[in-house]
Amino acid sequence: MKFALALLGIAAISLEGLSAEVPNVWDHPAAMSMGGAYTSVANDDAAFWTNPAGIVRTKKARSKERVPLYRTPNTTFGANNKKVAANISKLSSNSKRFEIITDALNESNGERPVWVAGGAELIGIFSQKQSNPIGIAFYNHTTTQMQVDSEDITGTIDGTTNVRSNILSDTAGLINFAFADKSNRASFGLQFRYIASRFSLNTKTPLSLLTTKSGFEDNLRPKGSKTKGLAIDLGGLYTYPDFWFPTVGFAIFNLPTGCMDNYLNPFNETRESVCGTVFKGDISADDPRAVDPTDIRLGFSITPRFSKTVSTRLAVDIHNLAYASGSKNYGLSDIPLDRMLHAGMEFFLGNPLAASPFRLKFGMNQTSLSVGGTMTLGSGLIIDIARYGKDIASGPTPRPDTRYLINLGFMF
Repeated sequence: MKFALALLGIAAISLEGLSAEVPNVWDHPAAMSMGGAYTSVANDDAAFWTNPAGIVRTKKARSKERVPLYRTPNTTFGANNKKVAANISKLSSNSKRFEIITDALNESNGERPVWVAGGAELIGIFSQKQSNPIGIAFYNHTTTQMQVDSEDITGTIDGTTNVRSNILSDTAGLINFAFADKSNRASFGLQFRYIASRFSLNTKTPLSLLTTKSGFEDNLRPKGSKTKGLAIDLGGLYTYPDFWFPTVGFAIFNLPTGCMDNYLNPFNETRESVCGTVFKGDISADDPRAVDPTDIRLGFSITPRFSKTVSTRLAVDIHNLAYASGSKNYGLSDIPLDRMLHAGMEFFLGNPLAASPFRLKFGMNQTSLSVGGTMTLGSGLIIDIARYGKDIASGPTPRPDTRYLINLGFMF
């Protein structure tokens, strides 16, 4: 089971040639279909990963629901290769996994990584008082990237070919305390995420070891970092009482509780002291995931309405703002501006201040177009889908990587 999870997941960063991807807490399809511009929009389960204050807005202002949102289970699957995405359920089989990954690597021919993502969550939001909800979640989020360097391609890629891989797997629990004023215009959230088990691996190895359970457990797992850490997140939202509901939001993920010296920043290729959530445990040499840098986000949105039931929402965000104090860096410096900007729009039905059961979304994430939507079925199944791009360039020239995500949540 652990090995299967290691090939399903999201948000990895490589310092040895895979890519220089901007790290993120978690790419939820509800947010990524809007280009990631969700800091001032968060009003569903994506609030845990986009703005902790948003759990207040998972129910109407005057609602007396004691459990406004729960998803049990809540699962996410993703890939950047259509064949992998179509056969993702077969990755638990040794023979099928080898065949699927080998075909995908041959198709990419070293030009871009093969990316696979998966998550499993148990989520609940509970509200004893009208404006003071508590959110709880238990989850595993895992991501894998694999790429063959050009010098290692001597013909058809097979089990003996050396593959550069980057795996990140977090098993964690979180608790979110949020509150709003009487008008429900202003809301704030404070969130604690305890990552009880983080496994991270950045290595180069024959493909056969990576895609077989025995090869992975015997040869690769011992090389990875096994750590744990406590992350603290903060967020706020304010909606001005106007017909278009202009809303501003801020979020700070990985509040600086520690700093890691000699961290290699992939965006300026220098060693520096980076602050955020520092992980402790068995850490392999130069592991970039021994610290999750502080991520400061700002967002703004407006909601033009066509009628009483049909509305659109326009949103813009800037993420990964960083600042330095002496030798300490709070966040990653020198991230190109176009990788920090996000924009999106959605068309939806119903209350503009509550999550709609049907939403059609478009956006721009790091210069790449995104599209997707949310649909709630009568059976209690909620589906979020997204097609979006991530810039994985290690240099100044953009190198977008198209990815596909689907989230299935059940409310019984």
